[in-house]
Amino acid sequence: MYRPNLQISNLKWSYLHQKKILIIGPTAGLGGVRTHVEHLQSIFGNDAFKVKLVQGNSTLATFIEYLRFKPDVVIHNLSVYQKELLRIVLNRCILFLHSAKHILHLHGGRFHELGFLTHPIFKKMMAFHFKRYDRIFCLTEEQYATMLSLTKHKNTIRKIYNYVEIPDKSELVKEKNNLNLLFLGRLTVKKGVMDAVKAVKKIRNDNLRLWIVGEGELKGEILKNCDPRIRVEGKKNGAEKKEYLQKAAILILPSSWPEGLPYAMLEAAAYGAALIGTNVGSVGKILLNEVNGFFIEPGNINMLTDVIQKFLDNPELANKMGKESYRICKRLFSIEHLIKIYADLFIKWEFDIK
Repeated sequence: MYRPNLQISNLKWSYLHQKKILIIGPTAGLGGVRTHVEHLQSIFGNDAFKVKLVQGNSTLATFIEYLRFKPDVVIHNLSVYQKELLRIVLNRCILFLHSAKHILHLHGGRFHELGFLTHPIFKKMMAFHFKRYDRIFCLTEEQYATMLSLTKHKNTIRKIYNYVEIPDKSELVKEKNNLNLLFLGRLTVKKGVMDAVKAVKKIRNDNLRLWIVGEGELKGEILKNCDPRIRVEGKKNGAEKKEYLQKAAILILPSSWPEGLPYAMLEAAAYGAALIGTNVGSVGKILLNEVNGFFIEPGNINMLTDVIQKFLDNPELANKMGKESYRICKRLFSIEHLIKIYADLFIKWEFDIK
């Protein structure tokens, strides 16, 4: 993933010198949680802090690192599905140093899809668990409502967005002759990548391109599509991914998955792309229908085809909506907001320097 070159030292946090921050990342190597973790590493990556990241580790290995590092702050990152939830519960239970502050970041997924939470005993156990965090950051309204109903601690729960670095407008380079579509994410059924492929194949226009950036189980099936306008580029990081973001006129994410606020959409919007997506999770915070893109129904290939055709029929539409995407993203989703959130929180806690 692209890692923004950001520092937090300009916030005059000199009194936090050498404060230790332990970041617990995801078990898997892909997805928005990992991107968020990279952003956290970046904003804390200076002389004011000592930062350690553990991800993909067993609970025992995490515990050992915790004892060795003796952090002042632990930042837990959770995608809301059963396996990750149970892992984060176990991690929090064994990380018992009372001097540390614990922050929980909630990412994609929906609590109401976790059936075991409807059982009174498990619900009480989860309520006890979540009350032990010093701060909980929620990405969606559903997450916020669930946390509030479980903990009753309104002061410790906050709704925040995901955030990205905003490039200079001079970095936005769009092609005039072709309409470049970009799918960025895991190549899975729930992400809707095959819907994008099928929609493009239905349209007879040689100036249409679909770049598919990512890896997943559908890669082989996509490669069999035999359409030269559709290119599977594989996973891209850093400058390579930036090239696709710069040149893409439209980002397509026809997901049926309960997204939080996808980094793919935020990154594409930051680079001035119009957006096509489904109204899941908090996608509606970055995609404003008929302002900087269009909503479609999950799995509705005809609807997706019609929306793409709208852009082909009106060559200026993608450029107009792309400018709106850039404006919205810069105003609401700049990573400077995340820096300020942590600055305000740390100052409020008024850490004692050892």
